[in-house]
This record gives sequence, structure tokens and C-alpha cells, in this order.
Amino acid sequence: MESVSSQKVLVVEGKEDVGFFISLFNSINLTGVQIIPLDGKDKTRAGLTALRNLPGFDQVVALGIVRDADRSAANTFKSVQGALRDVGLSYPQRVGVPRGRGPRVGVFLLPGHGAAGMLEDLCLRSVADKPQFPCIDRYFRCVNEAGVTRPNQLAKAKLHVFLASQKKPGLRLGQAARAGYWPFENMVFLPLKRFLQKLYG
Repeated sequence: MESVSSQKVLVVEGKEDVGFFISLFNSINLTGVQIIPLDGKDKTRAGLTALRNLPGFDQVVALGIVRDADRSAANTFKSVQGALRDVGLSYPQRVGVPRGRGPRVGVFLLPGHGAAGMLEDLCLRSVADKPQFPCIDRYFRCVNEAGVTRPNQLAKAKLHVFLASQKKPGLRLGQAARAGYWPFENMVFLPLKRFLQKLYG
């Protein structure tokens, strides 16, 4: 990333998130937002520092940061607040509620509602009514009974199993979004969509 080209910027964790949010923005007709990946959740502070130093950042009026909550939404939010404070940017007092000027800053933690987890959890919730969904848990019960060690990130593993059940298997999360596998009209996406519309609309 050599420069900031928009007054509206969204910072996400990685490249797969970029594909997901491009598709989500298209679904709500939200345009003009530049999406910048950090290439890892542990690089928030360094990434924000680099972003502030890019040509064009002084024109940014709305800055969003979307992170996985991981094990604790409260701890992750405190970490993001600290990173924003350390680089001299406004830092919200509440998740999902933008604050400040020059730029106004908003933070959203996935999957939402203060729950632990990640983007994969949110996507899985959106397809929980699909006929093959119960098969995912049966698969992992079978794996467990076979004595195989449970995956460290079960949501990621479940998402891969769900994607393997599609007509075109092997897509990654962002590619699956572009292929229309995540039903963005599902209510589970509403808090995230409202946050984005509030910040950038």
C-alpha cells in the first residue's frame, strides 16, 4: 500500500477479509471505501502507524477497524483502543459506536454482540439453516471418536468442511463471499452492516 486513495478507510486483519468486505459492501450498495489488510491481528499498532504515515491519510474522514474478538471481546477491544491511542487517533469508548473527528473512528469485533470468536463464526451462523450444516458436527464427532486431535481453531475447520460441501469446493472465505455462499440478507449480518452504514453512510 503506497497511499490512501479514499476519505473512507476500513482496516481488516488479512487478505481474505478484503474479499469478504468487498462483497458485503456490494450487497448494501456502499461504495468508496478503501479496504486495507494488516496481514495479521498482531500487527494492529504497527499497521496503524504505517497507515498514518501514508500520503493521503490526512484526507481520511472515517476510519473503521474490524477485528476478530478471539477469546475475549473485552480484551481485544482494549488492545485496539490502546493501539489507536498510541498512534494519536481517536478511540471509541464502545464497540460499534464511532467517535471523534479527523478521522472519526469506529471499531467492530467479530462475530458481534460481545461474543468470543471470529469472522468464520459469523459466516457459519449465516448458513446454519442449510441442509448439510448438521453434517459438520457429525463429521467432527467422527474425527474425535477416531482419536484425532481437535483443531485449534474449530470455526475455521468447520468453515472448510462447509465449503467442501459446495458444488465448487476448495474456495477460501473471501472467494466464497464473491461466489455468493454467505447470505448477506441473513439477520446475523445486520449489526455489522449497521455499523458500516453508520460509519461510512
